[in-house]
Amino acid sequence: MITDDSKVLILGSSGQIGQELLCQLKKFNCRITCVNRSLKSKSNNNYFDIQLDISDKCNKKLEEVIRDNDYIFHLAGDTSVMADPDKEIDYLEKWISPLHNILNLITNTNKVLIFASSVSVYGVNPQFPVNEHTVEDPLTSYDTAKTCCDNLIRYYRNYHDVNCTSLRFSNVYGPETSVGNDSRRVINKILNLIHKNKEISIVSDGEYKRNYIHVYDAASMLIQGADNISKTSPVLIACSKENYSFKEIIICLAKNYENVFNKKIEIKLGLEKKFITDTRSFDGQPSKIFQVGFKYKYTLDEGFKELVKSI
Repeated sequence: MITDDSKVLILGSSGQIGQELLCQLKKFNCRITCVNRSLKSKSNNNYFDIQLDISDKCNKKLEEVIRDNDYIFHLAGDTSVMADPDKEIDYLEKWISPLHNILNLITNTNKVLIFASSVSVYGVNPQFPVNEHTVEDPLTSYDTAKTCCDNLIRYYRNYHDVNCTSLRFSNVYGPETSVGNDSRRVINKILNLIHKNKEISIVSDGEYKRNYIHVYDAASMLIQGADNISKTSPVLIACSKENYSFKEIIICLAKNYENVFNKKIEIKLGLEKKFITDTRSFDGQPSKIFQVGFKYKYTLDEGFKELVKSI
């Protein structure tokens, strides 16, 4: 378990989950090293920031920080949905190669690796409910990269006894942060449109299923997985217990907005589908490790209420 004596590494610390994970880890007073590609290196007591691109091959500095830490949270990667066909192999390489390198480095050690994946690997409309054994059906470069990484995790866990697991997150939402605000935060973008236009349009009939989880609970799941690595399977479903149609989710967001700002929001249906993932559907329950001994801090309504108040 993570304790005050632990050495913890966060790869991709500047992202939404990375920032929240850092906040939660600080309560342990453990030594934390944060690696990101763009922020300048700095140090402060038990907290260190290192500027490093983990996709660089033969990266001796990355090897040093991996060897020097007990727990590794791998949240880094290119979040582009689709890669140029001519550059897709390079895109996949940037995901697979760093993870493969890290797994090799921690083989035959007691180090723990937690990788952040996505339920998007199940495709547009998998058979419900989705679980750890549901067959993947990747539709985008991003989905394919995550699926490949998950299979690497499975391989090293099952055949090399490496303490690693992959958490497949559903849609993560939460308040905007000071960094990374240009990310793919769909709920935040929708809320901004509601705030600006007092209306929102939904693709098709909005009946496709979605599952949203607050960033606080997502970060807590990472810690829960690390603390119980011996009880986990190689791939875990890290979602909330609330599965709704996308239309119901937007209605919930709009009602919370109306309660705070006393402004009526018009919800329109029938927006033309633009991308294959626009009507992506997911319906599932979190893995057992997140049903026993894990308490969610936010329901969707509570999370949306906080989100609306933050603007």
